[in-house]
Amino acid sequence: MRFFGLLIAIFALSFGLEIGELDIKSDNISGKFDEKMIIKGFEKAIISSGDFRIKNEEIFWNTKEPIKSSIKINNEGVFELAKKKKWVKIRDSMFDKEMFLAIFRLDLDKLKDDFDIKLKGSKDDWQINLKPKSTIFKQIFDAIRIKGGKFVSEIYIKQANGDVVVSKFSDVK
Repeated sequence: MRFFGLLIAIFALSFGLEIGELDIKSDNISGKFDEKMIIKGFEKAIISSGDFRIKNEEIFWNTKEPIKSSIKINNEGVFELAKKKKWVKIRDSMFDKEMFLAIFRLDLDKLKDDFDIKLKGSKDDWQINLKPKSTIFKQIFDAIRIKGGKFVSEIYIKQANGDVVVSKFSDVK
């Protein structure tokens, strides 16, 4: 009987955590963010902070420091809140809205087409590593790492040119 239990334990450990086991809330959430952009050739990182909200396939990104700005991203594009409190579309011909939304909403069904996905950790403390498959995405991204538990707590994006963006999330509800 002990041998059978040991065999089951070894079998379970050999497969590790599966993506379907994660219970991540990625819609109807809000919280705060701190973001660090490390740009090749600059001595200092660019630090920003603010709050965010993800609701109904839209991301609202309100930067409060160092410069106030509000951005909305949805399937129709990227919009900036203008002075008259009206959303104005930003030219986004090179911006892949669907990919951005998939990364922030952790839509693994969409991401698996363009990235190799590796998952490690436990249900409450996991990390997903995304490595681009296609030549196009390899020209943009070197690697993407997403960490979290019940919510995404950090997104690390290393661009092909060496620039790095690290977004950390807190007080997520």
